Amino acid sequence: MKRVTWLYIAAGLFIYWVVSPMLSGYVMVGAGSVARFVPPGLAPANWVVVLLLIAICEGPVLKPKSLSIALDVSFWLSFLYFLGSWNLHPRVSPVVGVLGFI
Repeated sequence: MKRVTWLYIAAGLFIYWVVSPMLSGYVMVGAGSVARFVPPGLAPANWVVVLLLIAICEGPVLKPKSLSIALDVSFWLSFLYFLGSWNLHPRVSPVVGVLGFI
C-alpha cells in the first residue's frame, strides 16, 4: 500500500484510541455540571425536548442563522442534561437514545 494510506490508518487509530476516550471524559464532566443545575424530575420532559430539537436542528427546514445558533445551543444543553440524567432512569434512557439516533 501507499505511504499515505498507512498515514490515514495511523491517524484513524490514534483518534480512536487516544482522542476519543479523552473527549468522552470531557463530555461526561460537562454533562454532570449541566445535570447538577436542573432538577432530576425534569428528565422525562427533557426526553421530549431533545427529540424535538433533534428533529428541528437536523431537519430539512431552512432557518435563519440567529435562530439556528440558538436552537443548536439549546440542543447541546438538553443533550448534556440527557447524558447527565442517564443514571436516574437506566431503563428508559437507552430507549430514548435509540429513538434520537433513528
